[in-house]
Amino acid sequence: MILLPENLFINLIDIDLQQQIAKVNSMDKDTETALLLLLNRHTTDDWTLEKFDDRNILFYQGWNYIPLDKEL
Repeated sequence: MILLPENLFINLIDIDLQQQIAKVNSMDKDTETALLLLLNRHTTDDWTLEKFDDRNILFYQGWNYIPLDKEL
């Protein structure tokens, strides 16, 4: 049982890992579609886009999307 409300928690990610995620260029088809929608200023309920080191980082329902990359 969690006694604290969710807004008191923060999500952290290792900066080195985030840089690796930002550098990956391969994505699955659904993710590419979501990225194109967001880049063309359309909105979605599930996907959001943030900038990291001048690269686009995708989030799905608040969770960092990990691209298709065996190293990650």
